[in-house]
Amino acid sequence: MAKPANSDTERTQHLIRLLQLYERAVTLQATRPRAQQAQVTLDQDQIRRVADELQNLITELDIDGQAGSQLLDIRRQLLTDVSPATVVSLTLTALRLILDATHAERLASQQFLAQVNDDLVSISQQNTRAFDHATQLRMAHQSVDQRLDRTITDIEHELSLKGTSESNPEAALTRALDALNVIAKENDALKTREQALEEQLSHNQNQLSTLAEHTMDQRRHVGDQERKRLLDPLTRVYNRAALNDRLEHEFRLWKKYQRPFCLAVIDIDHFKQVNQQFGYEVGDKALKIVARTIYQCLRDTDFIARFGGEEFVILLPDANDDTRTEILANISHTIRKLPLKFKNERVAITVSIGATLFSGQDTPTPVLERADQALYQAKNSGRNQIIWC
Repeated sequence: MAKPANSDTERTQHLIRLLQLYERAVTLQATRPRAQQAQVTLDQDQIRRVADELQNLITELDIDGQAGSQLLDIRRQLLTDVSPATVVSLTLTALRLILDATHAERLASQQFLAQVNDDLVSISQQNTRAFDHATQLRMAHQSVDQRLDRTITDIEHELSLKGTSESNPEAALTRALDALNVIAKENDALKTREQALEEQLSHNQNQLSTLAEHTMDQRRHVGDQERKRLLDPLTRVYNRAALNDRLEHEFRLWKKYQRPFCLAVIDIDHFKQVNQQFGYEVGDKALKIVARTIYQCLRDTDFIARFGGEEFVILLPDANDDTRTEILANISHTIRKLPLKFKNERVAITVSIGATLFSGQDTPTPVLERADQALYQAKNSGRNQIIWC
């Protein structure tokens, strides 16, 4: 968390948001009124908002295993009426689970890298010994070849003395046979050493192949993690990190070519009531269906990201007035007609939409704020409608 802001990971940003929620929850607990009923109601509303934000934050996390199960259990508890003390406790628990999961991931990566390093050091040492062994074999072969050459030279010399007084074929043959026998035995020993060297090299090759496979698996895992970093784990559409990247890209294109560029914020109406009435499983299902429905209503060049909780942001680059109006109207209409049911009871889903266009000296931040203001007007004006700003 001490890293510069531009190097924050998605997980670190979640931790910072959790700490902010914890601070708010502690403040609510410390300043909880004891008398005025109106203030008590206001306080409970604030507690509910903190609990809702914590629940939404948990849905944005992608943590597996026991920690993931415990976070889901925290979500279940947050759907009930909770006190400030409970919110504080659950926030601290969520912080601990995320930190533990992050630590476990980091430890696993460190262990993998340490194992790769140990394996490479071991293979390097084995290859060094194999190289030394190969050098010794080459020198031994050279010695055998030299002795064989001398034996052949001796035989040729004896043959050149044939018929002279210096000739002693029997003794020469005996010496040659003895020398050849010694050379043959040394050659057999060299073959044995060469076979051992070949087996060692084969073992080293197998180790390298296994290490390469493990490294590729880890690389694929890291690649999957990188892709998941840009996806919302629940709805499988893009998340805020991906939105920031795409928004900056589309903004630069708009600034260069000045083609119509629309940004819209979509919020599911009364979504908290869906969670409280039917449970978070139905709420999650609704989020997934709404995300998929919005995606299906978009063009290939458009973009959707989950902005947080039940909010989505869509980018409609190079869309004229008719096109963007038709897309937003189709999204609203299609979602309103979704056949979502729970225990044979229809769950009515509508959305409010705030939309705006890039113009003048706009940058992404004020455009997002303008679209959010339009969304606020749509929700305050009865919901289930589209407001342009």
